[in-house]
Amino acid sequence: MMKKALTVSANHFQHHIQVFEKLCGPFDYHHYQSKYGITLTKLRQADYRPPLTAATEFFLDAAKLLEDPCFGLTWANQVKFVVPQHILRKLGIAPDVATFLLQSGRLSSLTSELATYSLEPFDDHHHMFKITPANEEIICHHQLDAFLLFTKRITQTLLKYRYPETQTNGKDYTCALIPHEKPKNSQTRYEDEFGIPVLFSQKHCALLLPSQWLNYRLTPVDLSITDVIRCEIEQAKLDPSQLHTKTVANCVAALLPYGSPKREDVAKAFNMSLRSFQRRLNEEDTSYKKVLDDARKELSSVYLERDCYPIEEVAFLLGYSNISAFYTAFKRWHNTSPRKRV
Repeated sequence: MMKKALTVSANHFQHHIQVFEKLCGPFDYHHYQSKYGITLTKLRQADYRPPLTAATEFFLDAAKLLEDPCFGLTWANQVKFVVPQHILRKLGIAPDVATFLLQSGRLSSLTSELATYSLEPFDDHHHMFKITPANEEIICHHQLDAFLLFTKRITQTLLKYRYPETQTNGKDYTCALIPHEKPKNSQTRYEDEFGIPVLFSQKHCALLLPSQWLNYRLTPVDLSITDVIRCEIEQAKLDPSQLHTKTVANCVAALLPYGSPKREDVAKAFNMSLRSFQRRLNEEDTSYKKVLDDARKELSSVYLERDCYPIEEVAFLLGYSNISAFYTAFKRWHNTSPRKRV
């Protein structure tokens, strides 16, 4: 089976060009056009995505020209990246730190399909926010260094505006795990940039964080159904095989903490008539009611297994207006009550 062709956004690649020209001199447009088909005209097109291999070559060329064994860190300090507003608003509806991190990791593919993100237990008191390369054959360690450092900085920056006043001093990342050996002559460069201890030659590329921190509740922001669905549509374009049902399910799951989303509102945000919206789901042998019910069932298990949400709050996060409705649905799903399931 052929591996999926991995890409980066045009905007992201333009940041690479800006960093290269700032640090190394003129960018070799002719080379990247002849080898990868990248042109300035294409880079101005909203839907154009250059290949990830071109971004890898940029990192390797720049590191070699600058004789910089820590170029990934240099890149993270030089790039002037602004998170689009619709992505900020999508992340703004995550109810807690764990959900926020998983959403931010998933949405990172809109910028680059370099890696996937996951939250996994590390020891009795810590989890790791792990970066797994999508294809180790076509990336370099400079890219992983850059993404790990950038992930730490951007998540910290975005999260600090979402903490309730009682949680502003919550402790977050405690250590960075780097899979490659420590570069020669790097001294304390990694520790200085990450601001936390750094361990090299590790099995994983990850940030360690206290497990308790994942349960921190976040201050909600104003809901924008349009922004949520725009993010999911952009995400779906990266995987042409993804069913419309999955895209709708992702939207519903994100919107539930703000109440049960009406199908009319979701259809409108998809820029579809209600009739066309329902017909598209029917073609995939499902319905909006079933998508909504399945999303609630899946999320109920996630929230209850984390053992940090009172059952009443779980009902609210699933979009139920009262706890009795949640009990009725849970009984239908599992033939038991949520209290017994806990």
